[in-house]
Amino acid sequence: MNENNVSILVISNNPKVIELIEVFSEKILEHDLSISITQNDYESVNKCISQESVDLFIFDVDDLDEHSCEIVKLLMEKGISILFLISAEHVEHLINRKFNFHFVDYLIKPMPDAVLQHKIGIYLENIL
Repeated sequence: MNENNVSILVISNNPKVIELIEVFSEKILEHDLSISITQNDYESVNKCISQESVDLFIFDVDDLDEHSCEIVKLLMEKGISILFLISAEHVEHLINRKFNFHFVDYLIKPMPDAVLQHKIGIYLENIL
């Protein structure tokens, strides 16, 4: 991480989630904030993390398939913290993947905006 820059990489098709992340993060940071939106595919994510340092990855998924799991493995290899926004029906699948939960966290959707803001705030405090 650049001392004056915090970088968040997001996969989400939900404009409300993206806007909430941008607005809330800018309010609490005195540093530069970089939020990048990428496609849900391995090559796009790999390109993003090879071009810039990423501090937090927010993964808004409807289905945790093998493709998504490969992206998670890539991010974990790089030591990037991952926050899943996932439906309750897929939480068990996430847990059964036996990801290292030092790097992986989740919120169950739908969640109140305040819950997502609180969780992002915790991550940003730990990054800074």
